[in-house]
Parts: sequence; C-alpha cells; structure tokens
Amino acid sequence: MIIFYLIYGFFSTYYFLKIFIPFLKKRVIDIPNKRSLHSNPKPTGGGIVFVIQILIISFFSRDYFPLICLPLSIIGFLDDKFNLSSKIRFTFQIFTSCLIIYFTQITINSVNLDITLPLNFIVLLLIIFTLTAFINFVNFMDGIDGIVASSILPGFLFIAIKNNPIIFIIVGSLLGFLKWNWSPSKIFMGDVGSTFLASYYLLSLFRLDNLNNIIGFFFVLSPLIFDSTFCVLRRLKNNQNIFQPHKLHLYQRLCQAGLSHSQVSIIYSLSCLILCITYISFGLYFLSGMVFIIITLGFWLDRNYAVSFKECLKSEI
Repeated sequence: MIIFYLIYGFFSTYYFLKIFIPFLKKRVIDIPNKRSLHSNPKPTGGGIVFVIQILIISFFSRDYFPLICLPLSIIGFLDDKFNLSSKIRFTFQIFTSCLIIYFTQITINSVNLDITLPLNFIVLLLIIFTLTAFINFVNFMDGIDGIVASSILPGFLFIAIKNNPIIFIIVGSLLGFLKWNWSPSKIFMGDVGSTFLASYYLLSLFRLDNLNNIIGFFFVLSPLIFDSTFCVLRRLKNNQNIFQPHKLHLYQRLCQAGLSHSQVSIIYSLSCLILCITYISFGLYFLSGMVFIIITLGFWLDRNYAVSFKECLKSEI
C-alpha cells in the first residue's frame, strides 16, 4: 500500500502540474523584483496541488482534520494572485494555529496544561506564537528553487513511517512537485503551498503519540527554523519591517555569493534528512547535539561563504 501511495502521489502531482502550469502562466505570475533571486517571470501557486491531494486523502480516509488547514491555503492562493496585506495573512496564520491546538489538543494534554491557570495560559500563548512563527518561517524560506519542498520532505517521510502511512501520498506529491520546482524551476509553490505544507506538518506533528516525537520532528526542520529565526532577530535589531521582502536569509546570501539554487537546497534538505535519521535512530538527546552541529555549520557558512549580512543590509536600505 505504501508503494501505491508514493506512486499515486508522484504521478498525480506531476501530471496535474503539467496540465495546470499553462493556466497559471496566464493568471498567477511571480514578477521578479530587486529582492528576487530569479530573473524571469514564472507561474506561482503550484502548491495548490498539495491542497488537492489533502482533500482527496480526507475524502477517502474520512479523516477531516486536514481541512483545518484549508482556510490558510485559500488565503495563500489569494495572496499569490493579489498580494494581500500581511495583517490578513498573519490573522489567518494565528487562526489556523489555534484550530490545530483546539482540535488535536495533543500538545496541551502531553504537558498536562490546565489553561485556566495564568501561568499555563501564558504557555498556551507561547505555543500559538511558536506555531504561527513556524508557518511564517517556512513561508520565508520559499525563495529559491526546491528548498522548501526538498527540506520538508524528510520530515513528512519519517512521520509517515512512524505514525501515518497515508502521508506517503504527500511524500510522493512533494517528489512529483520537485520535478517541476527543482532548479531551473518551471513553477513556484507560492504562499498557497508553503503555508499549507507548514500548517499540515504541524497538524501531523500534533497527532503523533507523545511529546518527544512532537519536539523531535519539529526540530528536524531546524535548518529552516533557525535560518529564519536568526534573520528575523538581525532585522529587528536593525529596525527593519520583518514582513517586507528581502534578501538577508543565509540561503539567499549563499546564492548571492555564487552557490547555485540546487547546491543551497541540497545543503538544507540534506541537513534535514540527517536530523531525521539522527532522531529516529538515537532519540531526542542525540538530535539536540546534531541540531547544535547544524547551527554551527550555518554560522560557519555565514562567516566563510555567504555575502555578509551587513553588506546585504546596505543594499536593502
């Protein structure tokens, strides 16, 4: 059955996009600007294919929890087409985070929270903030060919192995999408793809069987999380609007330094894969050590290969 899920996910996504790309070319186009890392206009919104796959999965499995992520995907697609206000996007991200917590309740129960108590209510707010930040951070990382799809793929793969085989459809779908999104890409996933994948990943986490797995599979995406985290902190320090487009992420500065989209995406996706294997094989303790190593590698790349943050900041002003 697993092989069927993979094959179905791959080929249905591949051929859907083959048919759908000409439509998006006429209606949903990403026009390059001075902050883009691509030079030619390309269709975006290809991540709608993941939404369609989840709708099919929900219908046949009669598991309707993934529909929690549907409102955010609709806003994402509208944003790809009309460039919505960041306030609207952020509102729906918070709303989706609250829905995930409310309907799964796994995080709350795992740590025995009583949200009527002031301290635990603060913890709940921190959880909502973390989930919302995660959705944003994955979206921020969708700036070069293949990086988000290839980096989040190992996480979905091991969640499928660990807990829910039907998620192999999403694994296959990501592979099918990468046939079109790998450099040189023919299509971008857009906000409809990045925010939907991030929210569905969180939903899949909160349906795991214990807190260790939730934490473990959250931090296997550390390359995406910490690149965005450090970039946001640096931008706040320099009084920048963190919701404005820019080219200050490490992955962006590595590309500006001369590395190709493929090389940078491989660095990030391979790091995520190593973290997944570490957690599955050795547990949370060894994962924390490997996360430290990956972060150290990031700082080393920042200092020795990437265009400096200060230099890029000057060009942003």
